[in-house]
Amino acid sequence: MAYLVKPNFEIGIVAIAIVYFLAIFRKKHYIILALGVLLVIPTVNIALGKIYSYEVNRNISLSRGIPKLTYVVMGLSEDSNGRIGWYTGYNDRAFSDNNYNTDKAEKLAKKDLRIRVDYLKKHKVYTRRIFRLKLISTWTDSTYQSIWNGPLPTWGGKINTDIMRIIYVKDGESKLYKFICYGSVLIVWTIFLFSIICTLLYLIGKLSIDENYLLYAVIFFIGGFIFHTFWETKAQYVYQYTASLIPVASVGLYKVMDFIWNRIESLRSK
Repeated sequence: MAYLVKPNFEIGIVAIAIVYFLAIFRKKHYIILALGVLLVIPTVNIALGKIYSYEVNRNISLSRGIPKLTYVVMGLSEDSNGRIGWYTGYNDRAFSDNNYNTDKAEKLAKKDLRIRVDYLKKHKVYTRRIFRLKLISTWTDSTYQSIWNGPLPTWGGKINTDIMRIIYVKDGESKLYKFICYGSVLIVWTIFLFSIICTLLYLIGKLSIDENYLLYAVIFFIGGFIFHTFWETKAQYVYQYTASLIPVASVGLYKVMDFIWNRIESLRSK
């Protein structure tokens, strides 16, 4: 269902398929699930193509349109504000400047990508800096732009409720705004910390749980991390990767609290 809304969730489909393929070593019938999950991608694409074709009464192919390579070029570029990999309109311009011809736009993207990669290879200090800044802008906004993307006047939105007026006082400089930001930082880093603990405990054999979801969440997060390192990025694009770690983090938190409680009980018994 998520893939119907946004193609980026193809990462999640692949993550599920990888988990099922790994599970084949335990139960052979998992191969049916693995192949079935992968069939979601072509099935959705064909269905959407048929629906669009029916609506406009002409043949529509989802393989046409803006080439995906343009998003990679944009993901490695720097805009006028110094942001790395954020939307610059390159993909739209490459498509429209070539009279909406997919092949020509892709050819231009390949040329621009070679130029950009060559530049990054020659300027290694600059390359390290921009990737560091890109990772920071993508992963350190603990609100994942949920407040910025709300009813801000700069986006034509209207602040109609009292709670929103409190949050958006002086362009987000209210105490409630800061409380939400700092509070969400605590939540996000708690998720990361205890997800790491849970994964490490599993790897060293100190944790006996159903590994399917653990593998899925970790693969999904790593896949999203790598994807947005090179693709177009924004903090609001990556919240689902962190959200998928919540069940993993809850197990890690439980194990840590259980360990602390057992230590307290053992000290009391002495």
